[in-house]
This record gives sequence, C-alpha cells and structure tokens, in this order.
Amino acid sequence: MAELAEQSEEWGTFLAAKTLKAFIYQMLVDAYGEVPYSEALDAGISTPKYDAGQDIYAGVLAELDDALSKVGEGQKVATNFLLPGKTSSDWIKLANAVKLKLLSRESGVVDVSSQIGALVSQNNFPTEDVAWAGCWSNESGALSPFYAEEFSTAWGSTQINCIANVAIINTMKQTSYVDGRLAAFFEPNGNGEYTGGISGSNFSTSSKYKSSYWCRPVASYDMPVYFITRSEVEFFIAEYYAKAGNAQQAQAHYNAAIEASFASAGVSGAADAIKQFPYDQANWKKSIGISKWIALAGVNTFEGWCEARRLDYPAFGSVQGSQMYNETSDDSYNPDLYVPGTFYTPIKVDDKLGANKLLERWIYPESSSARNGNSPEFPGYTTPVFWGK
Repeated sequence: MAELAEQSEEWGTFLAAKTLKAFIYQMLVDAYGEVPYSEALDAGISTPKYDAGQDIYAGVLAELDDALSKVGEGQKVATNFLLPGKTSSDWIKLANAVKLKLLSRESGVVDVSSQIGALVSQNNFPTEDVAWAGCWSNESGALSPFYAEEFSTAWGSTQINCIANVAIINTMKQTSYVDGRLAAFFEPNGNGEYTGGISGSNFSTSSKYKSSYWCRPVASYDMPVYFITRSEVEFFIAEYYAKAGNAQQAQAHYNAAIEASFASAGVSGAADAIKQFPYDQANWKKSIGISKWIALAGVNTFEGWCEARRLDYPAFGSVQGSQMYNETSDDSYNPDLYVPGTFYTPIKVDDKLGANKLLERWIYPESSSARNGNSPEFPGYTTPVFWGK
C-alpha cells in the first residue's frame, strides 16, 4: 500500500500506511526485542535477518518523518484502514502520537529529549481516543477480536482464559476508595462483588477458585480496539515535563491523563483518583507508572505490560501469591494481605523467570525460529528489550 501510494503521490494514504507500519513494529519490538525488519518485506528473501530493536525503532521513526515531510493537511486517505472518514490531518496527529510513544519508550537509552520537546511544543496530537470502532458486528468473523476469542462460542471455544487479578481489583477497590472505572473495566462476580484471582493458581481444581467466583473483563461484540488513547498521550507528555524538572506542567498533564481515562470509560470520579494517587515529582516514575497501569487495564493490557517494564512500577511488594491463597484449602483466600499498587510473585513460578520478576519478552515464534537460520538464540525471559536495559 505504501509503495502504491508513493508512486501515485497519495501522501495521505502514504502516511497512514507508514503510521500503521510503525505501530506494528513497535509492538513486535516491545514483545520480542529483535525481529526481521530491513529484509522482512523483500519477497526475494525467505530467511530475513533479525534486526536489533533499537535499529528498528530508528528505522520506523525515519519512515514516519519522511512521510510527515511529504503530506499536507486535509488530504484524502484510502478507506481500507478501518478509520473511515479520517483525512491526512487526523493521521498527522496520530503519527505524532505514535512518534511520541516510540521516542518516550526509548528515552531511557537514547537521548531524544529534543525530538520529544519539539513534538510537545507543536502539540498536534489526537484530541480524543483513536480506536477501531463501529466496524464490528454480531456475527462470526466480524466480532471484535478479544470478544471473539474469549467470550464468543462462534468458533466452538468455551475456554476461559481471562479473569481479573487481585492486584488490579484491590488497587481499584480499597478500604475507603473505589475507583469509578472499576465497573467499566470489570464485571462483578455472581454475588455482585469485585474479587480478584491469584496468579499461578489453578481454578479448575478448586470448588471455590472458579471463574464464576471471580470477575471477568467487560466485553461486547462491538467493543473498540484502541490504537492509542488521549490518556496515554497525556501520560507521555507528563513524563517529558517530569524529566525536565517542570513539576507544575508534569502534574497538570498527569491529572489530565487520569481525567481522560475516566472520560474514555464514561464514568465520573477522576478527582477522587487523583486524590488517591497524587502526582509526586520526587517519585514521578511511581506516580505515572501506577496510574498508567490502572488506566490501561481496561484499554490495552499489552501497553500496560510494556510501561510497567520500562518504568519499573508497579514494583514488587513483600507479599507472595502463596501467602494470599493456598490451593489445598479454599478457605485460605486472603486478598487483604495485598498492598495496593504493587505486583506479587505468583503461586507457581517458571524457574526460568524466578521470584519478583516480570516477564521481559516473548520467546521467538517457533514458526520463525525453526525455519529461519537467521533467528538468533533466545536471550532469556528476564533479558529486557533494548529500551528496558
């Protein structure tokens, strides 16, 4: 699509294609670390080399800059990008948001402060969430993907994979505070309560530890698939000002990020959340890390995992999963031991990962590693991708 658009000088479509490419490669790098890029789209190369994540980031950022330099405002964009009615002006804003995320994510290992500063000064970002919405229908093959995989029986699947975790539930539901987004993100259990499961336990073998006892994500056949939210953009801007030592602006954008998250969820209570998790310039990573993790829990948990790895918040607390629940006794469930805004070690831990460790990357797909001699040796589950080192 990008090549055809370039040949016909349809720069709006060219920018849209490059923005989607950058978005896809950002996700691939953030998940795997190294993937084919420079040779990946060459039809004459069946075993493309794997490029370093930092090189891929640099490459797609350069492609974005090139596309942005060619496009003008108000130009038409091909309608097959699932964002109907959007012109080049909208895609310019979206491309800037993707650039902001890429630059922010690598900012701990690459000096990109001037590039981020230029974007922030320009302030030409989406003013609302960008999502694939209004394109799903209640029929097999046209359902929103997460709903199709986890909730629909259209493909003959009845397996339950996702229930709410005690970490997010008990962070959003505390003794004197209940996050207004809780009901927007999660369904209550059969008793009308919000309870979270303990990672690493097997609910299929317990009379109490079953999916009907715990909460599941709110989902529908037409639920949006978010490209990027206004809340994420505001959190990245807050981070920029925090690093620059401008506490006033950092706090303003931090508060705006939480307010945008509540607006997306369609609920009130942002002021209470800001009061519960106030911005702290001296601990800006903790402030942003925890509040961003909560905001992304109902929108994009992949991005939440990425930001937790990068910002190192939420951090691991002293309580272990095995202390909160003993699989041999249903009566041992004690979620009150959990400290809000922390992670904990699951009951069962892969010995390749260990206690108090986040999974830092996914293993290379066997479909690629088994067929491509250029596939590198897997560096291990605890080896960060380039921006996490």
